[in-house]
Amino acid sequence: MTEIVRVGPAPVSDLAIEARVRMRDGVHLAADVYLPDGDTSPGDTILIRLPYDKSGQYTFIPLIAEYFMARGYRVVAQDVRGKFRSEGQALLFVNEARDGYDTIEWVTQQAWSNGRVAMWGDSYYGYTQWAAVSTQHPALRAIA
Repeated sequence: MTEIVRVGPAPVSDLAIEARVRMRDGVHLAADVYLPDGDTSPGDTILIRLPYDKSGQYTFIPLIAEYFMARGYRVVAQDVRGKFRSEGQALLFVNEARDGYDTIEWVTQQAWSNGRVAMWGDSYYGYTQWAAVSTQHPALRAIA
């Protein structure tokens, strides 16, 4: 019989600030917040939502965040519901629209946010963008 080995989340990047984002149903999703040089003044934010471990070596999210921060962006990387550090049941594709909306709303309420959010990524990250844009949150200005 083959043994199933579950891999836990990788350590959080030294550049990230851990946050718990509350969804409308009370579930908390794990997010890593990257601020350029620790700058807490308001600025544009890039949101990345993924099921593949936002801290994992194979996603390169900390390196991607460094790239965006070097250009002045704040970055929020979030494990989707039920994956890695996020609470809830992992039902891929089911909660992404609501969770995307709620996360964008959370971003806009942070002192480091100027109320403008873009989303980035391909594969499932791309799906999370399409799901979020379907909710027509006014702060979501671009997806890529």
